[in-house]
Amino acid sequence: MFFICPKKKGDTMKATVKIIILALFLLVGVSYTHALETASKADELLSSGGLENYKQAMDIYVGLADQEPGNFEYNFNAAKSIWKYGFETEKLDLPDWKETCKVMGKKGMAYAEKAISQAPNKPDAYLYYLNVK
Repeated sequence: MFFICPKKKGDTMKATVKIIILALFLLVGVSYTHALETASKADELLSSGGLENYKQAMDIYVGLADQEPGNFEYNFNAAKSIWKYGFETEKLDLPDWKETCKVMGKKGMAYAEKAISQAPNKPDAYLYYLNVK
């Protein structure tokens, strides 16, 4: 505790600033770890396939991309999971698949566009931008 505890009068402000900085580092570290764990779960859902898994992965990646709009991977995977969800509704011939694909296509294009703007030399995001019905 010698790092934080003030040794002499007037060091209280320095100690307070150190505590705040330490707390911020801990908070950022925990938040980053949580995001990685969440993204890993979404990857598993995408790999598993199926409408419900795609929906859950889409919800996770859209949430992550909205929290970190400058993250290529989150925007790319949001676009990918949205596309897979829409494609799966068509594959299953659900009654509203055309409307779902229309709505999801526009939503997916927006995330793909963000990913493209962040990494224009990566072709991956272009696939989900152009692959809209």
